[in-house]
Amino acid sequence: MKILIIYPNSVYKSGAATNRILSLARGLVECGNVVHIIISRPTENPSDNFGSSISGEICGITFEYASNSLDWPRSRVAKGLALLKGHIYTLFKLLRIDCNDILISAATTGFTHNLNYSIIAKLKKWRFIHTLDEYPWVVLRRYDYSSVYRFLYLRYYYKLFDGFIVMTRSLIEYYKELAKRNALFIHIPMTVELDRFSIVSRANTFGNYIAYCGGDKLGNKDGIDILIRAFNLVKDEYPEINLLILGDVHPKIPKLIEELSLEQRVALLGFVDREEVPNYLMNAKVLCLARPDNQQAEGGFPTKLGEYLASGRPVIVTDVGEISDYLTDGESAYIAKADSIDDFAEKIRQALSNETRASEIGKAGRRVAEREFDYRKQGIVVDSVFRRIVK
Repeated sequence: MKILIIYPNSVYKSGAATNRILSLARGLVECGNVVHIIISRPTENPSDNFGSSISGEICGITFEYASNSLDWPRSRVAKGLALLKGHIYTLFKLLRIDCNDILISAATTGFTHNLNYSIIAKLKKWRFIHTLDEYPWVVLRRYDYSSVYRFLYLRYYYKLFDGFIVMTRSLIEYYKELAKRNALFIHIPMTVELDRFSIVSRANTFGNYIAYCGGDKLGNKDGIDILIRAFNLVKDEYPEINLLILGDVHPKIPKLIEELSLEQRVALLGFVDREEVPNYLMNAKVLCLARPDNQQAEGGFPTKLGEYLASGRPVIVTDVGEISDYLTDGESAYIAKADSIDDFAEKIRQALSNETRASEIGKAGRRVAEREFDYRKQGIVVDSVFRRIVK
């Protein structure tokens, strides 16, 4: 089969959405499919030096930037023009492609964009698939949208698609009420490339540390503030341990670090190259994810958790969503009460005070990732369903 993926984010930076799409695409490639990603807008900050080419190949997956530009502009007006240009160029590219079977809209939630993609897919007789990893933005951020737009979006948007790749069972039940009657649902909780976490290829230059890796620019998804406050409670017990935070953070996070006088103990590293992430995770003493209990956590399933587990290092997570369906406290992970700074701090103590037991838990977590989240197994599931609907 030939599969096109429309994606609006960087393939160079290690974000959760990028890791999910690339691992899923890699699984499909290894099932014998041809997968091509069209990136619908410029994504790179020129000062970051992450991206270097407007087209290329990653693990057999080809990609191209639709507007032939990597550089994401700074001004709001220029960004709007770049988005419009990227969408138009994406449409032209789709129209010029004749031989294809599946079109996947990944992490693209705009009504107009996907309406246009659905029209092209229908004209060309492609199956049109959407990826879903959380509740709709018009619900999660309801006050950012008018009630009329929210009604129209929920009434008609999800009926544009022939099927969905969905992270959790609760999301499947939710979106079944919004999709067209014969829509297809494929449950894929997480995909992780385990071979990326086989060997530490770079020496540890940060000493002893615990780490968070992800990105939470909105400040309400991953509980970075809870993690920092929990670390503050144990820092004096473990003066040799620091905290590394990888990925974009909300502006409140640097302020919190300063407020707690943790400038010498907490390092904000920002985005790192995707190929560097395994080194940071596998060198960590403990990997942390303090997600709060909210609607976003209820419906989603953190892709970063798959990478944490794949590293073989001990993992501390909160008991939200469907995480406890796969992990057991004290056996394959340390599971803390959601929204509890004290309980998360206690889990950090447990992991750091008994490294032998923590290592065993980390290895058990790796086995869970191998059994449940291997990109090759998930690729086979998606491939088999795609082949049925294409026929």
